[in-house]
Amino acid sequence: MKTGTERETGTTGWQTGLSLTGAAVLFLVLRLFAVTGYDWDTAFAVADAVDIGDAPSVVIGTFMADPEITAALLMLLVPLSLVHLARLGRPRWENAGNQVLLVVELVLLAALVLGLRMWWAGAVAAGLTALLGMLVLGGRKGRHHRLALWSVRRVGPAAGVAVLVMAAVVQTPWVPRERIETTSGPVTGYVLEVEPGFLRVLTGGERRFVTIDTADVTGRGDA
Repeated sequence: MKTGTERETGTTGWQTGLSLTGAAVLFLVLRLFAVTGYDWDTAFAVADAVDIGDAPSVVIGTFMADPEITAALLMLLVPLSLVHLARLGRPRWENAGNQVLLVVELVLLAALVLGLRMWWAGAVAAGLTALLGMLVLGGRKGRHHRLALWSVRRVGPAAGVAVLVMAAVVQTPWVPRERIETTSGPVTGYVLEVEPGFLRVLTGGERRFVTIDTADVTGRGDA
């Protein structure tokens, strides 16, 4: 017979898995609508070209599609994550999720700073970390301390909301923009599916979803 603790642990794991699945589905739905300008018919057509195996590339591509929005979110999330882990003390298995979240955030921030020369993003994140650390760990109590502590304790939900906000507002798809030369003229857009005999492309301007016969393609390159 299972003990109360075992039943509670099993229920919690089931609920967590269900919540993560729901969040993943919501993320993909938001991405489909965002990249198609919230046009129902086009989003429905694009959905046919995206399967569950594309999820990792969709997530990673979303963060890379709009560096400015990614930088703005990281400037808020990195300080929250750093101060949160500082409060928890030495690394433990129980806070492994927070550690992984922080590593991902730092890798993305480092890529923006070193790769795209967004030094201001690193500077702001460092400044906010110092300020937040002073408010939370400095020992002084008060309204600002309580507000900062409340924010730090909710870094997990904040990260989840941030990812969903990005999914909803970033209109650039998760693949590079291309110029496709065809026998009937160039097509500029995003190749979302490549199958034997045809390409399925989301055009860059009016966001139409078109199918191009590969026999008509004479060249492809960056737009």
